[in-house]
Amino acid sequence: MILREAFNADGPGIVALVATSYAQYENSYLDPIGEEPELMSPSTSYDKFWVLEHESRWIVGSIGLVYHADSTELKKFYLIPKFRGVGWGSKLFELAENNSKGSKIFAWSDTRFHTGQQFYRRNGFVQLPETRFLGDHSDTQEFCFERAR
Repeated sequence: MILREAFNADGPGIVALVATSYAQYENSYLDPIGEEPELMSPSTSYDKFWVLEHESRWIVGSIGLVYHADSTELKKFYLIPKFRGVGWGSKLFELAENNSKGSKIFAWSDTRFHTGQQFYRRNGFVQLPETRFLGDHSDTQEFCFERAR
């Protein structure tokens, strides 16, 4: 496994990774053209973006960062189910945390993505009371998680 910075050429592999994650949840649809075009240009759409590349050259994990005035937002934190629970999520998160800026880190998580929410809680994030509705094809509602750095 290789953990490396993403290139824009990784876009199709990242779309496949995210689509695999979405497929685990009922009524969760990925529209990479209309709703998430940034997936096709990860190195220029985010302040930082890394992928976990399997020896087969498939992208099996990802995490991105967007810097704000005094915080860092985690973006597109995905891992193929086969590689969950064995430390790869922690390695992706550690890389993101070491490259974060500001006094806090936060992330939005689809209310259906329980595995991701559990990961955030185990890593010291607190779920904030606010939620947001994206108005997308999946009728996504998200929880916000935050942690001091």
